[in-house]
Amino acid sequence: MQEVPEEPVLCLYHTFVINQFAREARERFAALMDAYGRKRDLYCVSIDAISTEGPRLRLLAYENGAKIERLLAYCNGHATWLEWLGT
Repeated sequence: MQEVPEEPVLCLYHTFVINQFAREARERFAALMDAYGRKRDLYCVSIDAISTEGPRLRLLAYENGAKIERLLAYCNGHATWLEWLGT
Protein backbone atom coordinates (compact mmCIF):
# COMPACT_ATOMS: atom_id res chain seq x y z
CA MET A 1 0.00 0.00 0.00
CA GLN A 2 2.99 2.29 0.27
CA GLU A 3 3.03 2.64 -3.53
CA VAL A 4 -0.58 3.87 -3.71
CA PRO A 5 -0.74 7.66 -4.13
CA GLU A 6 -2.08 9.48 -1.08
CA GLU A 7 -4.89 11.29 -2.92
CA PRO A 8 -7.27 8.37 -3.50
CA VAL A 9 -9.08 6.72 -0.61
CA LEU A 10 -8.09 3.09 -0.22
CA CYS A 11 -10.97 0.62 -0.57
CA LEU A 12 -10.48 -3.10 -0.02
CA TYR A 13 -12.97 -5.90 -0.54
CA HIS A 14 -12.60 -9.56 0.29
CA THR A 15 -14.80 -12.58 0.84
CA PHE A 16 -13.82 -15.60 2.89
CA VAL A 17 -10.11 -14.81 2.73
CA ILE A 18 -9.52 -14.06 6.40
CA ASN A 19 -11.21 -17.35 7.39
CA GLN A 20 -8.33 -19.19 5.77
CA PHE A 21 -5.62 -17.28 7.66
CA ALA A 22 -4.12 -18.73 10.80
CA ARG A 23 -5.00 -16.71 13.92
CA GLU A 24 -1.55 -15.09 13.92
CA ALA A 25 -1.95 -14.02 10.27
CA ARG A 26 -5.39 -12.53 11.04
CA GLU A 27 -3.84 -10.57 13.89
CA ARG A 28 -1.03 -9.34 11.62
CA PHE A 29 -3.55 -8.29 8.94
CA ALA A 30 -5.57 -6.39 11.56
CA ALA A 31 -2.40 -4.67 12.80
CA LEU A 32 -1.51 -3.64 9.23
CA MET A 33 -4.99 -2.25 8.67
CA ASP A 34 -4.76 -0.29 11.93
CA ALA A 35 -1.33 1.08 10.99
CA TYR A 36 -2.46 2.25 7.54
CA GLY A 37 -5.77 3.52 8.92
CA ARG A 38 -3.94 5.82 11.32
CA LYS A 39 -2.13 7.38 8.33
CA ARG A 40 -4.93 7.72 5.78
CA ASP A 41 -8.60 7.05 5.17
CA LEU A 42 -9.21 3.39 4.43
CA TYR A 43 -12.35 1.29 3.90
CA CYS A 44 -12.69 -2.47 3.88
CA VAL A 45 -15.91 -4.30 3.03
CA SER A 46 -15.76 -8.01 3.70
CA ILE A 47 -17.73 -11.18 4.09
CA ASP A 48 -16.33 -13.72 6.48
CA ALA A 49 -17.40 -16.43 8.87
CA ILE A 50 -14.66 -16.62 11.45
CA SER A 51 -17.02 -17.37 14.33
CA THR A 52 -19.76 -19.96 14.49
CA GLU A 53 -22.37 -17.23 13.92
CA GLY A 54 -22.15 -17.71 10.16
CA PRO A 55 -21.26 -15.31 7.35
CA ARG A 56 -21.46 -11.57 7.97
CA LEU A 57 -21.03 -8.56 5.70
CA ARG A 58 -18.93 -6.02 7.56
CA LEU A 59 -17.49 -2.56 7.08
CA LEU A 60 -14.19 -1.56 8.62
CA ALA A 61 -13.42 2.11 8.07
CA TYR A 62 -10.73 4.50 9.17
CA GLU A 63 -11.65 8.15 8.81
CA ASN A 64 -9.17 10.78 9.98
CA GLY A 65 -7.48 8.08 12.05
CA ALA A 66 -10.69 6.97 13.80
CA LYS A 67 -11.59 3.29 13.48
CA ILE A 68 -15.22 2.44 12.72
CA GLU A 69 -16.55 -1.13 12.60
CA ARG A 70 -20.08 -1.90 11.49
CA LEU A 71 -22.02 -5.07 10.86
CA LEU A 72 -23.92 -4.35 7.63
CA ALA A 73 -25.83 -7.56 6.94
CA TYR A 74 -26.27 -11.23 7.60
CA CYS A 75 -25.83 -13.37 4.52
CA ASN A 76 -25.36 -16.92 3.34
CA GLY A 77 -22.05 -18.38 2.24
CA HIS A 78 -22.24 -17.13 -1.34
CA ALA A 79 -24.12 -13.91 -0.50
CA THR A 80 -27.03 -14.94 -2.70
CA TRP A 81 -29.21 -13.42 0.00
CA LEU A 82 -28.59 -10.57 2.41
CA GLU A 83 -30.51 -9.44 5.44
CA TRP A 84 -29.54 -5.78 5.63
CA LEU A 85 -29.36 -4.27 9.09
CA GLY A 86 -30.32 -0.71 9.96
CA THR A 87 -27.82 2.06 9.30
